[in-house]
Amino acid sequence: MHGFFRGCLPCLFAAGGGGGQDMKEVVTSAHGTGGKSSFDLVQKIFKRHLAGPLLSPDDAASFPTPLSVGGEAATGVESLLVTTDTHVVDPIIFPGGDIGKLAITGVVNDLLTRGGRPQFLSLGFVLEEGLPLSSLSQIVASLAKEMNRHEIQLLCADTKVVTAREGKAGLMIASTLFGEPINPNNPNSQVGGCSTSAVAMSGPQVGDHLILTGPLGSHGLAVLQARETLPFQSTISSDCASLFPLLAPLLYENAKINYMRDPTRGGLAGILHELALQFKISFELDESSLPAQPAVRAGLELLGLDLLEVANEGVMLLFVPEAESAAVVERLRMHPLGQAAVVVGKVRPSRPASAVQAPLVMVTALGGRRVVPWPEALNLPRIC
Repeated sequence: MHGFFRGCLPCLFAAGGGGGQDMKEVVTSAHGTGGKSSFDLVQKIFKRHLAGPLLSPDDAASFPTPLSVGGEAATGVESLLVTTDTHVVDPIIFPGGDIGKLAITGVVNDLLTRGGRPQFLSLGFVLEEGLPLSSLSQIVASLAKEMNRHEIQLLCADTKVVTAREGKAGLMIASTLFGEPINPNNPNSQVGGCSTSAVAMSGPQVGDHLILTGPLGSHGLAVLQARETLPFQSTISSDCASLFPLLAPLLYENAKINYMRDPTRGGLAGILHELALQFKISFELDESSLPAQPAVRAGLELLGLDLLEVANEGVMLLFVPEAESAAVVERLRMHPLGQAAVVVGKVRPSRPASAVQAPLVMVTALGGRRVVPWPEALNLPRIC
């Protein structure tokens, strides 16, 4: 059975190429999977034309607020945070979530990586002809539920309708979220009345421990199972969830967290390779510490997929000084969303690529070391 499914991987997950044209000449689904192809697309086309002084390499960006005549921020804060995401997950409803829930939790988690509290939202909907109104209503209700949980206010929205693809009607949602930096001195801060002091993250530092807040791989496998109706013995549920209830208390307490990223498209391996380039550092992972549900681990092994490359939607990667990591893990485990929190690796100095000295190295369960490559193009399109 294992060999049967491995043999079917090309037909199950094939990335569209477009009539045999060279992949470099057209956009393919591989460009959207969060691997090196996605990174190269952004660097060679989008950044080439759109780079600017405020453009952030992170999942969210800060921008200055207008100042009053006296020099104080008119809003009460020196800067606000913003993040934007486009959600194209297929199917639009999957075990553990749907595209509406994901459209909110995804941007909430992205804003959280910069220490942001969600407040104001802009939405764009692209509906495909034939989408059942009952499905649309279910998804919008799910989206609204997540908004209400976080007291997010909708500022504006837009809706368009397009022809369905291959007779399969779905929808896509673009969400842009604004918020203010969390102020550790004032957990009840509101725009217009808080101090300008905010959480400060210095970026990953050599020696930092890498902490995962939960198990890997469940979202990507849940969506894949729902899309391809894979005959697993058990149904895998997505980890799709807002991590604000888990991590905001640590930020308000001014816990020593140097940096945060959520390993979504491209998985943990994709994110770490990006950060190695951005911060000129390298990483060492401990294979035996990587958390995953047994059913997820077995399912990925059956399909020949790497746990490090599969998307997650309810996991955060924290970079914490070694001296503080045990306390942070203990604090995370006190919350239901963080019960599986664990140290999985360490930040190392930047090293030239070689057989055992590369941006990302795994220490195996047997004590050996292997290079973890940057996912070139994991063929799992429309995962988020």
